[in-house]
Amino acid sequence: MTTRTFRSGIAALAAWSLGLLPAIAGAQITYQNDGMTSGSDGVVVCGFVPDEKFAALFVPDPADYPFTIDSVMVMLLPYDGSCAEVAAGEGKPVTIEIWNDAAASEEPDGAPVYAEEWAVTSSSAAINDLPVGDDATIRIESGVVRVAVTLGSDDIKPIRDNDGLTTDRNLIYDIGGTWHWSSDYGLVGDWLLRLTATHVPWLPEEDDAEEAPEAPDPGPDADEGDALDAGDLDSPADLPADADDADSDAGEDPGDVGLGGGGCACSIAA
Repeated sequence: MTTRTFRSGIAALAAWSLGLLPAIAGAQITYQNDGMTSGSDGVVVCGFVPDEKFAALFVPDPADYPFTIDSVMVMLLPYDGSCAEVAAGEGKPVTIEIWNDAAASEEPDGAPVYAEEWAVTSSSAAINDLPVGDDATIRIESGVVRVAVTLGSDDIKPIRDNDGLTTDRNLIYDIGGTWHWSSDYGLVGDWLLRLTATHVPWLPEEDDAEEAPEAPDPGPDADEGDALDAGDLDSPADLPADADDADSDAGEDPGDVGLGGGGCACSIAA
C-alpha cells in the first residue's frame, strides 16, 4: 500500500476538558472522539462516493446540559484516485446534519434538528470550522448528539485517526441507505469530526425548580481526544520519491473499508 506522507496541519482549538470541572453558563465545550494533534498520524479513507455519509456520536457529560451548538469541525483531504499528494481544493460541497438522539445507537431518532449544505476546503493544512450556530439556535438539553457529513464530490475524502477506535461512536451511512458502525467496515480509528458548543442556563419553569436530566448511557467507555496545540502548522511535506513502493507504517488493513467506491485507504504521517 502506498504511503502518503505529510504533516497534518490542524487549526488550534480552545478545548473545554469534559468531566474535569462543572460547566458554567458561557463555558466553551469541544467534543471529539479522535486523538489527532498537529503532526500526528492519520488515514485518508478513500472508499466513499458522493451521497455517502460519515458520522460521529458525542455523549455529553451530565454537567454540560443544556448547551447550544456553535460549530462543526471537519478535516477532508483532496483525492484524485491515488495516494499521490494533491493540491488543496476550495468550494467542495458537503451537507452537515445534526440529530439529538436519545441514546448512542446506529439509527438516528427521526429527522435531524439541523441540515444545511456548506462549501468546504479539502486540505492537509487546515480543519474546516463551520459556524452552524450562526444559522439556527441548536439547543441540547439531554441525549446524544449525532453529526453527519454527506460528501457531495468524489474528489474529497474523510480522515480517521490512527490511535485506535472509540467503540460505538463512529458511523457510516452507505450508498445502500443503511447506517453501520464504522467497525462493520473494518475501520480502526475515529473520524476527524468535532463539535463545539456553549453551556447555557436552564430555562425557568413556573412553580417548579428545573433539574438537569441524567445523561444517557454512553455505552462502552470512550477516551477523549487531546486538545490541539496552538500556533501555525507546517505545510504538507513532499511525497517521497519511492512512495509508490513504500509500505504503510500505520497498521492499515487493506480491507479497511469497502464502500461504494471500493476498499481503499492512504496512510498519512508526521
